[in-house]
Amino acid sequence: MVIMKRVIKVIVGLMLGIVGFFIVMIVGLYLLFSPRVASREELISYQMMLEQGMESYGFTGKVELTKFRPIAIGNPWDVLEYDYTEVIDGQSITLQSSDTLVNNRIEGQEALNGLLNMTVYFDDSPSGMLYQFDGIVDQAMWHQPRGKYLLNQAQQIFKLMEEKDFTLFEVDGRLETQDEKLIKFYEKVEENRYNGRAFAGFYDINLDWLMEEEMAVIEVEFFNKKDLGLENDLVEEDKLLADLKQKVETFDYSNVEDGTYRIGFRRPGVQSTSFFVTIKVKDHHYSFLK
Repeated sequence: MVIMKRVIKVIVGLMLGIVGFFIVMIVGLYLLFSPRVASREELISYQMMLEQGMESYGFTGKVELTKFRPIAIGNPWDVLEYDYTEVIDGQSITLQSSDTLVNNRIEGQEALNGLLNMTVYFDDSPSGMLYQFDGIVDQAMWHQPRGKYLLNQAQQIFKLMEEKDFTLFEVDGRLETQDEKLIKFYEKVEENRYNGRAFAGFYDINLDWLMEEEMAVIEVEFFNKKDLGLENDLVEEDKLLADLKQKVETFDYSNVEDGTYRIGFRRPGVQSTSFFVTIKVKDHHYSFLK
């Protein structure tokens, strides 16, 4: 009986030890990876770095840190968002950045670059500025009067493509960042920036030229709620894509501005980038692009 009690005590002790070990592990992992609270000093530091970083690239307006979310204790990467404002022709224009990863362990000049860049190693490439100001570039380009006109015109024209269960969801402007084309874009931006143009040269960029060169595209996205019957049926989805191409082929482009357009749709509960086609419109005629 005594031996049995000792055995039970040993077993219970081992079980408690194992449970205690896992509790310590869970608490440790929580402390390691759980979000920490940003200090006032960090907020001030990042605000100053934002101001210096934006100014170093020719952004002369007001920048304001709007979100700072440290990822976890022991993790050098943090997430921030910021607003950038310039006054153009008496009108205040504010652009909002997307989530930007920053590394608080980068020192010196690299800190300014790394602050606005998910990967600091792109600093010397033409794509560096685009990576560093993700979201700001597209907004600046399409906020100019010509950009607003093109988007509004596309909104009105392509709404005519709507059918039952196929409704217009969003029209937006995008910058294509592909290899050698990006160098030509960067040269235009640098020319504008040298001449002191708004938003570090992005605002006054020639959108018609960019679309002709297939460096900028107007995305026209529909919401396709057609019932496929079987869930995730790829054959049926291929039919939807074929139906989209037919809509594009039979559409009237007599009132569509020259340019590059990406026309597609999203499905309820489906995350995919394959449901689109890209066309180029020239003199009211279209051609498919690869």
